[in-house]
Amino acid sequence: MLNRGPARIGIADVEQASPESEKRDASHIMGLPAVLFAGICYCLASGSMVLLNKHALASFNFTAPNSLLFFQCALTVVLVKSCEALGLIKPLQPLKKDLVMVWFPVNIIFVSMIGSSFFALQHVGVGMVTVWKNLSNFVTAMGDVFIFGKRYSLAVWGCLGLMMASAVVGASTDSRFSWTG
Repeated sequence: MLNRGPARIGIADVEQASPESEKRDASHIMGLPAVLFAGICYCLASGSMVLLNKHALASFNFTAPNSLLFFQCALTVVLVKSCEALGLIKPLQPLKKDLVMVWFPVNIIFVSMIGSSFFALQHVGVGMVTVWKNLSNFVTAMGDVFIFGKRYSLAVWGCLGLMMASAVVGASTDSRFSWTG
């Protein structure tokens, strides 16, 4: 093997990024792994929406939570379509009747769940609403086990156990909790 001395890197070499480095850059946002960044953004958005909704529903004696829910759903559609138009996200699939019919029941259930949490936020503290949302993960996992025969790892059961423990601790410290609100 010949030793050619110190390697010299030219401008052409720097400008040509390897597919591996491009892939690495695409998987990081602001120096964080894209998955972690997405998770942080989701937590921030979810937490701020719960707090803002509680403030809107409880502080202003807001009596129409369905209109707030409609406004938030409409705003989501506008923001997603705007991001698509600006090229920030991949183009969306065209709306097809068969696709709408398949997802319609799921969307009704989802919007009903969000709507019921709006009604709960009017009368229950944010902590208790969060506790009940966390318990829904446990109910879903139990449904998977008993209805579909799915098996989960010990780590998943450990996480669910911690969520249950936090629910009990959270409920025990909420002095304003009552079944009637």
